[in-house]
Parts: sequence; structure tokens; C-alpha cells
Amino acid sequence: MKPLITIIIPSYKRCKKIKKALSSVKSQTFQNWEAIVIDNSSKDGTKELINSFEDERIKFYEINNEGIISKSRNFGIEKSDGQYLAFLDSDDWWTPNKLEITEQYINKGYKFLYHNMYISKNNNLIKTKTKYCRNLNKPIYNDLIENGPAFPTSSVIVEKKLFNSVKNFDELKDLVTWEDYDAWIKCSKVNEDFVKLPGILGYIKIDNENLLSPDKSIKNIFSFQTKYIKSGNLPVWCIFSLIRSYILKKDFTKAKHFLESLKTYKLNLKLRLRYIFLKLFCLIKY
Repeated sequence: MKPLITIIIPSYKRCKKIKKALSSVKSQTFQNWEAIVIDNSSKDGTKELINSFEDERIKFYEINNEGIISKSRNFGIEKSDGQYLAFLDSDDWWTPNKLEITEQYINKGYKFLYHNMYISKNNNLIKTKTKYCRNLNKPIYNDLIENGPAFPTSSVIVEKKLFNSVKNFDELKDLVTWEDYDAWIKCSKVNEDFVKLPGILGYIKIDNENLLSPDKSIKNIFSFQTKYIKSGNLPVWCIFSLIRSYILKKDFTKAKHFLESLKTYKLNLKLRLRYIFLKLFCLIKY
């Protein structure tokens, strides 16, 4: 018997974009799914658009999530009937075979599945894939902590029982915009059945509406440090993220400070080249 997969889609003022997300769901070659749209009290016609699909598998709810997307996702999980949960942001979309390939790996016993996605930037017609989707080494918890985020949220499918066991998404305000990464870390503490699916099975829309500001990126790194790095130094990926954010803020003093904190002999060739480029850039600007 085919598993029922619940697709969780939070939305807010995305009437013009969510149609593509839902159309990609309806086009799936695997059809044993339900989609739950949790809208944050939009007044842009989202509800009417959802109703126009006339598909009883697509369910619509309105809530006030107070700016915390975890509340929307957790609400959708509470309303779900599927044995597996798939997450899809309202401005992203999937290839038609995404769920079919997912089912094949579910049947192999995997409980946490993810894949790479293409990036769609504004009117950019050139397809590029994300640069941070990778195979994870065990222990997976250590890999996620030491090497950072490993896959897009809109690629994740997880066993509902497993996700419930870690109490779903954390709804703390300090975790807003990295609550998904935090949830994957929690899952890795209790399960090692992670698998990267073959192929590139979706698209991430990047535009001015969903870009993360440098200030928010900096806040996220220090929030991550408080929760997961109890002692010792920040992982290298955190330091590079801070350097990039401070450069974008044109705070070259702090960018240089974090550059100098890197132990270059521990960096691989790619990171050493990145270090050299950033150091030269800061020297020119500072």
C-alpha cells in the first residue's frame, strides 16, 4: 500500500506565486498525497485561488502566526493524515517525479529524505543548482553542526512519527528563519536514516521578498552558537557567514576580526582561496 504524503505549505501574501507550487503538486506522477495550505491571514485572494483548484486533497486553513512560520507549519502537521511530511514553501515548486522518487526510497526504509534544487532568480533564465546540498557523513548531528545547513527546506520529506518525536518545529522567536535547520539537527539526534535523493527535483525562487538581511544572518549565527556551541570556537562555516554579512554591512573592522580568527592551516584549498579573496577585499576597503 502506498504511503500517504502530507505536503505542508505555509503562505503569506503569495497569491501570485502559490499557484505554481500547487500546480507542481497536482502534476506529480505519485498521486497519494494531501496538501495543507496554512495562510497567515492574507487578504490578497489566496483563499479564492486555493478553492479554484477544486481538489479535495488540497486543504486550506487561515491562522495568525504572529510572524513565526513554525506556528503555521506545526498547525499543518496537526491537521495532517499522512505517514510522511513533505515541506514546500509557497514560492517554490517541484519536478513531476519528486514524490515518485521519494516513495522508492521510503520503501527502502529511509525516514529522512532530501534533494538538491535549482535556483530561480528573478528573471534569470539560466538554471543553477544550490551549492549547499550535500551527502551527510555519520554521525549526522556532528556533520550538521560542523558544516552547516545541508539541503533546502522545500526538498525535505520526513516520517511524521519521527518528526513528532522531536516536537516538530520550535516556535521560539530567536529561531525565526533558521527554525528548519534547527529541526533537522533535532531529528539527527534520534535518527541516522537520512538520504540524499538522486537528481535535482525542484526549484527555489529567490527574490527581494525572501532574501535574508545581513543583520538577520548575524543574529542567526549567534543564536545558533548559544544553542549548540556551548564551548569552543565557532565552526568555520559560521565564521565565513559572519565575514560575508559584515562585508555587506560595510563593517570591515569586524569582517577583518573574524578573518583573523580563522586557522588557515585547517582550511581545504577551496576555503583557503575564499579566505585569500576576502582578506584582500577587506584590506582594500579597510
